[in-house]
Amino acid sequence: MSKPQDRMVYKRGDVWVNKRNDSGRASSVHSTQKEAQQAAKKMLGN
Repeated sequence: MSKPQDRMVYKRGDVWVNKRNDSGRASSVHSTQKEAQQAAKKMLGN
């Protein structure tokens, strides 16, 4: 079961999106998957 603060990283067109599971909007948009994953980890505090 996912927690509200869990995040998803996925590709949307030419960009990678970092999005909180309980949000309708992207938290951040990046040019690479690695950048999006790093941003997601930073936002989780890991």
